[in-house]
Amino acid sequence: MLQRDFIMRMIQLFFEALAKFLRNKGGKDQEVLRRELDELYKTYLKQSRLDFNKMSVEEIVNSFNDDEKVFKTEIVAELIYQDALVENEDNELLIKALGLFKYVDLISETFSVDRHRKIGEIEDLLKQYTPNT
Repeated sequence: MLQRDFIMRMIQLFFEALAKFLRNKGGKDQEVLRRELDELYKTYLKQSRLDFNKMSVEEIVNSFNDDEKVFKTEIVAELIYQDALVENEDNELLIKALGLFKYVDLISETFSVDRHRKIGEIEDLLKQYTPNT
């Protein structure tokens, strides 16, 4: 019970910090946004944004133990998604965020409208950059 309460509190704190980042994002230099994202990675995941950007979806998922896998994978997905937007919709980061969101959606016991909305947004962004054949 205590561990579940701890996890719920961590999720709440993360989403509050993410909301603050999103509210204050407008007009900031790209480098400032990268530093702010890196602080979120380090605070909630104990690794830098570059560490996660170098890892595959499978490596990220496998880096967490079973008790924290769902919520930490979702945190990484959120941060990589924001990172992709800061990096002018970086295709590689968008694909990684999409894979992580889909993984969380597959294993989570909780349905999330927001997660499904983000999956749709990412898929739409990726379609814009995929040449028609």
